[in-house]
Amino acid sequence: MKKLILLSLFFFLIFSSVSNAQGFDPNVYKCRDFVQNYSNDSGSVALQTLWVWGFLTFKDESLLSLNSDMLKSLTSDLNEGCAQNLDVTLLEFVRKYFTFNYVKKSKQNTSVIFNPKNYSCKTFLNSLNTNDTTSDDLVGYALIWALGYTAAYRPDDVDVVDDQSAGTIAGLMKSLVCKDPDENFYNSLHDLYNKLEKE
Repeated sequence: MKKLILLSLFFFLIFSSVSNAQGFDPNVYKCRDFVQNYSNDSGSVALQTLWVWGFLTFKDESLLSLNSDMLKSLTSDLNEGCAQNLDVTLLEFVRKYFTFNYVKKSKQNTSVIFNPKNYSCKTFLNSLNTNDTTSDDLVGYALIWALGYTAAYRPDDVDVVDDQSAGTIAGLMKSLVCKDPDENFYNSLHDLYNKLEKE
């Protein structure tokens, strides 16, 4: 499957500095790595921050409206918390130690970058059918959100976050999840996991 996202492009849109986007394994990547990368360049942890955002939305839907101010605050909070838990993996840290309350004190009327509830399956499927999906940054946000959200749903079987896993989740959304083009991206994945829980 051809690459669906060009992560470095998306991170440039989020942070003022250009970062070297690389995949990471939340089961192995430690808080120490996050703190070290953050100290070198805060933009270099954009992928990890977006993944954590997706993870957190599994428990708190009020975080779904992503904006740049929220991302920067989340990155800063992760760095601060990780500095006190250096030898803990990012997955374990987010599961056990981290609580993000930024949404309760967020600035009003801040432009929303992405919200999976406002992103339709039709838009997603149309993007996948274009010749150059790497040009659609919303696809990138959607897929990274889905990877984080899925990790929260099944924390004992968390995938590496890279182009291959993004392609896998894109295939899942296209073939099994987004059956109704008019449904939003969030509800489609959320409803699937609810059905699986009941089986």
